Parts: sequence; structure tokens; C-alpha cells
Amino acid sequence: MKKIFTLIAVALMAVGANAQTTIFSATPTGDNWDVPGGSTEIEITSDHATITGGKMFVTNQQDADKTMIKKQGGEMAFQHTNNNTFFKVTLDEALKAGDVISAKMQSRTDTDLGLWFKDSSDRGSEGTAKIVVATADEQSWVDAPTYTVAEGDEICGKTTFYIFRHTGKSTYFNTLVITRGGSTGINSVKTDAENGAIYNLGGQQVNEAYKGVVVKNGKKMIQK
Repeated sequence: MKKIFTLIAVALMAVGANAQTTIFSATPTGDNWDVPGGSTEIEITSDHATITGGKMFVTNQQDADKTMIKKQGGEMAFQHTNNNTFFKVTLDEALKAGDVISAKMQSRTDTDLGLWFKDSSDRGSEGTAKIVVATADEQSWVDAPTYTVAEGDEICGKTTFYIFRHTGKSTYFNTLVITRGGSTGINSVKTDAENGAIYNLGGQQVNEAYKGVVVKNGKKMIQK
């Protein structure tokens, strides 16, 4: 019975370690949305998108109105029409190293497309925090490669970041999700191992007086 409970506990810790929590998500909805020229940080409301874990804003620095949410390829999408249109995200909790940013984007047949992330509204030069979709044989909606936030990134530790387009072509994305993994259970197991805990092959903790095959610090050995 003790062995069964031990195995259940290990399984639950593994599930906890692999669990991911969505800390932010944004999906456009509704109808096409034309943003007036010269607009700065207009909040995207529930009329135009479903957003959880924070807020999202649009900026259109062009003189003319620009459609920044529209139906594209059969799906509603956030749109970067040029370098002077971009999005701002404010999070309920700061980004941490290990957080994963993912997006669904529309590929193109003439160029790579992508999104890159900065901690300021000054577009400047492109950094390393980005996701890019390679040129495709046909235009279609695809899951873009994910980006994992790392220590030293300009967006790590921030609750606000800006999204710019990667190239000089119109860029569409219709989901943006940030997930965070959990590792509490695994940390506890590692601590036991580092403290020299000894287990028999049945998963029961034993002491130095136990004779036979044991597991200590993750390795099998024979205690005599």
C-alpha cells in the first residue's frame, strides 16, 4: 500500500512540474476595425478582441486611417500595415525567464514574416526577442515558432512590451499567448536527492542499515 501511495505522489509531482499556466492571451473578434491616423495607444476593447491576463493597445502613427483588425484568409487578425502601426501589451504580472510567447500567423510566399518584441515604443533596431515564420509555398495560417523569454532580454521582468512587425510587408497574427510552466514538485524531489535520501527498489525510503540494492542521488548501488 505504501508503495502505491509513493507512486501516486511521484505521478502527481510530475503532472505539477509539466503543468503550464496561460498568463496572457489575445484573440481578435468582431468586425474590421479602422484606427484613426495619428492615434496613440487606443485600448482594444471586448468589441474587437478577447483578452485575458492584461490589456492590449494599438497605435497608428500614420496620417491616414489604418485597418488594424480585419478578416484575413478566413480568420480575424491583428494587422501590422507598416512600421508606424504597432501594438502594446500590458500584463497583470511581469514576464519571467522561461515564459513562452506563441502566436498563430499567416505565412507569405514572397518573404519571411514575424513579430518582434521591445520594452519601448521606439522601434529602433531589431532585437533577439522575436518569432519568425519562414517563406511558404502557399499563403496560410500556421503556428509560428515560439519564443522563450531569457534572462537579460529587454522584456524579461517587464509588465509592458510592444509588438512590431519583422519585415516590410503587411503582417497578420490572430492569436497571441504567453504561458508559464510550473516546477514545484520536481524541485522537492531534487532537494531530497541532494540531501542523500536513500530508497529501495519499492520506492520506500530506507537508512544506511538497509542491505541490498538501493537508489541514492539518482543512482543504483548495493548497500552491504
